[in-house]
Amino acid sequence: MTAHDTPRQGLFPAGFAAAAGDGFRKAGEWVRRLLIAMAVILAAGILAVVTAMFGLVLAAIAILMRFAGRGVDFDVRGRNRPSETLTLEARRTPRGWTVE
Repeated sequence: MTAHDTPRQGLFPAGFAAAAGDGFRKAGEWVRRLLIAMAVILAAGILAVVTAMFGLVLAAIAILMRFAGRGVDFDVRGRNRPSETLTLEARRTPRGWTVE
């Protein structure tokens, strides 16, 4: 037996440093996995909120366009003219419906 083969005597038993290092390494892996999972969940939440906000903005723009388009009709010179209603007539043909 050589000096390297003998177990270490004293405060710490042999292999404690290796076991502690393995424990710290495994704990570090778990912390890394936890942080990655939390980052993925946070990113998904942010994406959901941004998507909802985009939908609300799009709906607000659609409502504004709907009501703003029915306002006053102006001619080329910028004068107000009464809006004329346009009625389309559809008739059935052998090839389908035709709108005139």
